[in-house]
Amino acid sequence: MRRAVVVGAALVTMSATARADEPIPSSVTLSIGDATPTTAIVFLDEDHTYVPAAALCEARICLPSSWTREDVGYVDLRAQPGVLRYQLDEEAGTLHVTVYKDALAESVIRLASPVPTDIEYATAPSLFINYAANAGFHVGTATERFDASGAAEAGFAAANTLAYTAIAAPDVDHVVRGLSNFSIDRPGAMQRVTLGDDAVLGGVLGGGGVLGGIHLGRDFAQDPYFVPQPTLTQAGVVSDPSTIEVYRDGQLVRREAIPAGPFRVQDITGTASADTQIVVRSAFGIVQTIANASALPPSALRPGLSRYDYSVGFTRNALAIDSWAYGAPATALQYRRGITPLLTLGARVEARLDRGDLGLDVVASHGRLAIEGTVAGSVSSDGAVAPAVAVNLGWRERRMTVAVLARAVGRHYSTLDLGPDDDRAEIQGDAMVGWTPAPVVSLAVHATAERRSLTGDRSTVTATSGIQIGALRLDASMGFGVINGEATVETQLMLTRALGAHTTSSTRASHDATGTGFGASASRTVQDNRGVGYDAAISTGTTTSANARVDVEHAYGRADATFDYFAGAGRLGVDLAGGVVAIGGTVKATRPIHGGFGLIAIPGAPGVRGYLDNHPIGTTDDAGNLVVPDLQPFYGNHLSVDVRDVPLALSIDRLERVIAPPRLGGAIVRLVGSSNTVTVSGTVASGDVDLSYGELVLDTGIHGPIGDGGVFELEAVPVGHHRATVEISGRSCGFELDVPARLEVQLGRVTCTMEKP
Repeated sequence: MRRAVVVGAALVTMSATARADEPIPSSVTLSIGDATPTTAIVFLDEDHTYVPAAALCEARICLPSSWTREDVGYVDLRAQPGVLRYQLDEEAGTLHVTVYKDALAESVIRLASPVPTDIEYATAPSLFINYAANAGFHVGTATERFDASGAAEAGFAAANTLAYTAIAAPDVDHVVRGLSNFSIDRPGAMQRVTLGDDAVLGGVLGGGGVLGGIHLGRDFAQDPYFVPQPTLTQAGVVSDPSTIEVYRDGQLVRREAIPAGPFRVQDITGTASADTQIVVRSAFGIVQTIANASALPPSALRPGLSRYDYSVGFTRNALAIDSWAYGAPATALQYRRGITPLLTLGARVEARLDRGDLGLDVVASHGRLAIEGTVAGSVSSDGAVAPAVAVNLGWRERRMTVAVLARAVGRHYSTLDLGPDDDRAEIQGDAMVGWTPAPVVSLAVHATAERRSLTGDRSTVTATSGIQIGALRLDASMGFGVINGEATVETQLMLTRALGAHTTSSTRASHDATGTGFGASASRTVQDNRGVGYDAAISTGTTTSANARVDVEHAYGRADATFDYFAGAGRLGVDLAGGVVAIGGTVKATRPIHGGFGLIAIPGAPGVRGYLDNHPIGTTDDAGNLVVPDLQPFYGNHLSVDVRDVPLALSIDRLERVIAPPRLGGAIVRLVGSSNTVTVSGTVASGDVDLSYGELVLDTGIHGPIGDGGVFELEAVPVGHHRATVEISGRSCGFELDVPARLEVQLGRVTCTMEKP
């Protein structure tokens, strides 16, 4: 269907300045679409009507120029019969241009987060140490006792490499080494090579554990802006200028105005695209809602994209109690590749000297149904062969979610960490149905059942519901379970009230086979990682229990004081956690490091407020340094300072930067330049010669008087090395002067060497 966009022009004839064989120029008032009319030059003759190509392109009709004059391209309207038509009335001075809608350029809306244009992938040699300590005293027991434990981890990072190790002290008598490795990140390829200990996870039918050896894997987290899952596209056409609104799970994530013509919404992702709704509102109030009905499993990959994890080494046993308990050689290999947007295939191999297993994976979707299936088989050294199969189904639309997991393994099925004679769930089922009939109401039913090889059968069914009314929320649940033929029933009712943005209180009533109990609790979270928070709870029934915690968080770490009481016995405890970083020649205490960190360095500027994504994070110290411990690695973190705090003597270079540090590594962020000028003071002397009331002159031409006893002060001295000369009574002496980047420099007493007469 074609629809015309009328372009009107008031035509005023000009004196011809062109050659006889050229079209005649005319000044027109040109209006393109809904834009405000503007004055433009067009050219006319008997066979051609030339309009500036740039004017048409602004109306999303970008056509190649058919004629050029004085480096300006023009399009001949008569040569575009399938794109537009026009009507020229020279006597009335009007030009009507009709543009067909299907010739308009497409409006594209991309939902994926774009990479910031000013992002800096910065890295600097840096060291971090995290520590945690816990101590407690038990009271009310037969024997009062003291306990203590602790843990620490450290890492040195440089140029996307990381040397890391961890230790733990489960009690005062033992210290155990945790994971230790050296890794190299390749963000461009989203790849990581690790030498040493690393965790291995084999999926729903695979094994797990820690291998010490060589590991190669693809890590999509090295590019947070990359979307590895398949994405969907929704296209359409609007006849009038419209507004497109994109909703995810009922929340507005994008609103954009588009002109008439075709449009396309790209990069629609999620576990089920039916959660994405596109609402098109025309200028005349017509509303059209578009919802996709295709499932997108989160483990699916884009066509042609692969994900892999290869590990070869030795199993590490008794990780919690032994530092060097490495066992038999083992390997774990996983590979998965996107075939089509709706199909991903994979394979997995695990092997050690006494057993091995092989698995094949498929991830597919059909309509709103997402399917993940795995078949596997294992063989052990005693000749036992066992199969295994698992199917995970998911169905979701805006108000309802259904998830079903079914898993069955042979009696002697074995993996990297599961022996052929170990206890296992031979048959396992897990199903969940969630329904949200209204934004403030939720209902869910969760059922599980399993048959274990050694410890018997168990099954549970739990129904939960919740309703939110303003600051109040009411939750109710009922659970029914059977373990080895013995049935249990549990019910609970809880009322929660929000007391502001960070404080909540709740009351609870419950009933089970032991009787009826009541409880109450209150909690307050710490804001912006600084301040005081708490939580306290008490419950009564067949036994009485209580616990309380006060949490104090600071720029240097966290301290908790705890009290736990149960059945007549209690424990008083203290927890401490924090970190230390070394970067850019400074060592600072900070909160524990979990991702990346940065150092805002403004030499000579103490007390400058710093911000991370516009949230205050602290002020620079006496040396002008501020450590920022909460940066996301490989992601653009927006760091800035308050210009009002920067001394006037400092030259302002940049007040903000977008920094992406490495994993568990640091970056130095210099937001302002060095001081232009410095005030320098001191006392100058030269043996027995009294330099009082002489004149001090620098090689830059700056000069100033010397007071009684050789005291001097010079203002606006440039940073750097200078030669200073003292002139007095026809004689002169000199000395070298180094001026650092500070606001003021106090030299103390300096010696001036007299020049020979």
